[in-house]
Amino acid sequence: MADANAYDYDFFISRRGAQADVAQEVAQALIDDGWPEERIFLQDKDLAPGLAILNEIEKAVGRSRHFIAVLCSTYADSHYTNVVEAQTFLHNTDVGTQDRRLIVIKVEPVETPSLLRNFGAVDLHGIDDTATRRTIILNAAHGRTVMTQTAAPIFHGVPDRLDHFTGRDNLLINLQNDLLGASHDAGGAVAVTQALAGMGGVGKTILAAEYAHRHRSTYAGIWWAPAETRAVLEASLAELAGRLDPKLAEEADQVALAKTALEQVQQRAGLAPWLLIYDNVEAPKEIEGLRPTGGAHLIVTTRFQAWPGARADVGLFSRDVSIAFLQERAEFDDEDGASRLAEQLDDLPLALDHAAAYCLETGVTFDEYIAHLYAFIEKKPESSVYRRHREGEETVSGTFSVALARATEKTPHTERLMDLLSALGAEPVPLDLLGRDWMTVPERAEAVGALGRFSLLQQTRTSDDRPAVMVHRLVARVSRANAADNERFEDAISQATALLAEHFPDEAYREPAQWPRCAALLPHVLALRARWSSTMASAKTVRLLYCTGGYLYGRATFADAEPMFRDALAIGKKILGPYNQDVSICLSYLAGLLRSTGRHKEAEPLFREAIEISEKTRGREHPNVATDLNNLATLLREIGQTDEAEALYLEAIEIDEKAYGRNHTEVAIDLCNLANLLRDTGRTGKAEALYREAIKIDETAYGRDHPTVATALNNLAKLLRLTGRAEEAEPLFRESLATYEVRLGVEHPWVNIAAVNLARLLDKLNRGAEAAELRTHYRLYAPTDE
Repeated sequence: MADANAYDYDFFISRRGAQADVAQEVAQALIDDGWPEERIFLQDKDLAPGLAILNEIEKAVGRSRHFIAVLCSTYADSHYTNVVEAQTFLHNTDVGTQDRRLIVIKVEPVETPSLLRNFGAVDLHGIDDTATRRTIILNAAHGRTVMTQTAAPIFHGVPDRLDHFTGRDNLLINLQNDLLGASHDAGGAVAVTQALAGMGGVGKTILAAEYAHRHRSTYAGIWWAPAETRAVLEASLAELAGRLDPKLAEEADQVALAKTALEQVQQRAGLAPWLLIYDNVEAPKEIEGLRPTGGAHLIVTTRFQAWPGARADVGLFSRDVSIAFLQERAEFDDEDGASRLAEQLDDLPLALDHAAAYCLETGVTFDEYIAHLYAFIEKKPESSVYRRHREGEETVSGTFSVALARATEKTPHTERLMDLLSALGAEPVPLDLLGRDWMTVPERAEAVGALGRFSLLQQTRTSDDRPAVMVHRLVARVSRANAADNERFEDAISQATALLAEHFPDEAYREPAQWPRCAALLPHVLALRARWSSTMASAKTVRLLYCTGGYLYGRATFADAEPMFRDALAIGKKILGPYNQDVSICLSYLAGLLRSTGRHKEAEPLFREAIEISEKTRGREHPNVATDLNNLATLLREIGQTDEAEALYLEAIEIDEKAYGRNHTEVAIDLCNLANLLRDTGRTGKAEALYREAIKIDETAYGRDHPTVATALNNLAKLLRLTGRAEEAEPLFRESLATYEVRLGVEHPWVNIAAVNLARLLDKLNRGAEAAELRTHYRLYAPTDE
C-alpha cells in the first residue's frame, strides 16, 4: 500500500488549452470534499510566470499520488500532456491500484488515447447540472466507479450512436445518477436495475446506447443483449459466458450458461461494475432469474408501462426539440415546415428520424412529406438510425404492428378495443364512453392493461377530468390499417358512432353545464365524420350529428354547426324518410341557425316543414309541435308579421301548459317570447308581468346564475329602459352581462349583446365615460340591441 505521506500532492490535475475552468472545477470539488488545497497541484495556481514550467510540471507529476487528466481534443492531440505527463506518472509501478489512480475526465466527445485507455474515465460532456458534475468528479476521485487497467475491454452489441442525439439530456443525467450513484452509496460494484419504459419509437434503445457510449470507460465491460423473448436473451448471455471463459463456448445448455455469465460478471467486476443492457423486454417475468445479483448495472428497455421498481418513462419529444431535430437531421432550414411535420407525427422520435432521413435522402420537403405522409412512413430510409433492426420492425408501421400483434394475442378483447380507439380521434377517450353493453368492465380493464403493458395506449384524463385513455395517432393509423385489411374497420366505426350518439349530451344548445363533456367528445365526432362512408350512415349518425351541431350552435360557432345540421338532415331524409321526428329536429336546428345568422327567408320554409312533420308524426298538441311553433313565431316577429306570430305563441303556451303545467321551463320560454312581442307592440304592462313570471320559473328550476335566467333579465331590463325606469334596468343589465360572461365565455355573442345594452343605458343616464370604457373593454361591435 502506498504511503500518502511519501507524496507532496494527493492529486495532479493535468489539463490542456482552454480547460482551465474545468481543472479549477475539479480542484474545487476536491477541496469542498475535504482534500487540503495545498495538496492539489493545479498548473494555474502552483506555477508562477518565469519558471521552467515543463520541468516543474514533471517534478510535480512524480511527487503526486493520483493523476487526473482533463481530456479534450487538444489534450488527446498533445504529445506533452498525452505522453510526457502521463508517462511520467505511469513510471510508478503501483499505478492502477486503489492506492494510486490515473483518472480520465472527459469534457468533449473524444476517443481516449491508447496510453490512457486501460484506466478509469468519466464523462462530463453534455452535463450542465453543477451538483451532478460534482458527484461524477468525486466518484472518480474516490475510485468508486472507475475501472482499473485489469478491466475487461468487452464492448459488445451496442448500436451506433445517433449523430443528432438530442432532447434527452435530463434523462441521461438521471440515469447516470441512479446507476452510478447507487454504486457510490454502496461503496463498490453492486447490482442496480433501471428500466427505460415507453411506447415503440420514443428512442429507448437510442437512449440506452448513448449512455453506454458516454460511459464506456466507466464500466469493466458492456454487454448489449437482445431480449424480445427469454430464449433470445438466454442465447445472448450464453454467448457472454463463452467470451468470459472460452472453455464454456461449446456448452449446449444455454439456460445454465446464461446464469453462469451473470456469476462470471459478478466475479470479474472488481472496483467497477459491468453494464448489461436487455433490449426490448416484453414483461418483468421474462427476465426472472436472469438479473445480476452483484457486480453489474442492468438497463432494461421495455414497452411494459408499469415496470416495477426503478423506472424512467421515456416519452415524446417536446415540440421545440422536434423542430430542431428535423431541421438539423434533414439539413433543411424550414422551421414552419418542421413544426407542421412534427405536429403530424405527434413528436414521436422514431417517426421524426424516419421523416428527416427520407427528406435528406430524396430532397422531399417537409410539406411534401406531410402530403404523402402514410405512403412515406412505409418506406425504409437507409440512414434512419432510429429504425429497428429486428424482423418486422424496419418501418414506423412495422414497429407498432409487431407490438399490436403481441398485445392482441395475449388478450381476446384487446383487438376489439384497439379497433374502436383507432376509429376515434387522437385525443383522450373517456372510459365511460365504453359502455357496459359494449364491453364489460372486467373485459375493458383486461384490454386496457394488455395495451398499456406494450405502451400502445396511455391512461390519462379528459379535458373535463374524467378517466380516459389515448392512443398515439401513428399507432392508431397502423391499427386502422390492420382492421381494414381484416374487414373490421367499418364495424369499429359503427360501434364508435353508436357509443358517441348514446353519450353526447342532447341539451347542450341551451345548457352550458354540458359543454365540458361535449368539448371532450367533439374531437372524436370530427374524426369519425372524416371516416364515414355513404354505407355507414344510420339513425345513430343522424342523432350524433345534430347533437354535436346543437353544442356548436349553443357556443355560437355557427360556421362549424351548420355543416353538422345539413349533413344530419340529408342523411336523415335518405335513411329515415321525410316524415321522421329526427328529421324534424334537424330542420328546426338548421332553421334556427339560419335565423340567428340573418337568413330569414331560408329559415321560414324549414320551420314550417318541421311543424308539418311533427304534427303528422306526433299530433298538433304534442310539445315538440309547440317548440316548432315557438321557433317560427320568433322568426315572424323579427320580420314584422306580429299577428301570426302572436297566435302561434299563444298556441304554444296552451300546448306546453297542458303538457307540463304552468310552472315549467318550456312554458317560461313561451312566456318570454310572447313578452318580447308584447313589448315590441307597446303592451309593456302585460309584457313585464310575463317576464317576471318567466324569471321566477327559471330561477326555481336552474338557479339565478343560469344563462336562461340572464336572457329573461336582459329582456326585462330593456323593457324598463324603454319605459323610463333606467335605474331599475341597470342592475339587471349588469347581472345578465356577468352571468353570460361567466357561463358562456367572454367571446360569446350574447356577452356582446348584453354589454351593448348596458352601454346604451349608461349613455341614456349621461354617463358617457363609463359607456366608453365598457365599449373598449368588450370591443363592442353590435349595431343594435337585442
